[in-house]
Amino acid sequence: MLQGEEGGYAMMTGKAIEIDKKTAIVMTDDFAFFSVKARPEMAVGYKFDFEEFDIVKPKPRISA
Repeated sequence: MLQGEEGGYAMMTGKAIEIDKKTAIVMTDDFAFFSVKARPEMAVGYKFDFEEFDIVKPKPRISA
């Protein structure tokens, strides 16, 4: 968990590199990749701030 100085979540800055209907793949300045909730104003190349709660956690896959 990324926590900021006041005990809240740390703000991160990233650039959208791929967008679909519900999520966007974001690359941060230190080359970390995250899947976040897409925003209406997003476009590829859009630079924005986001917090840990914006990150979409991957769903576990069940194999038969």
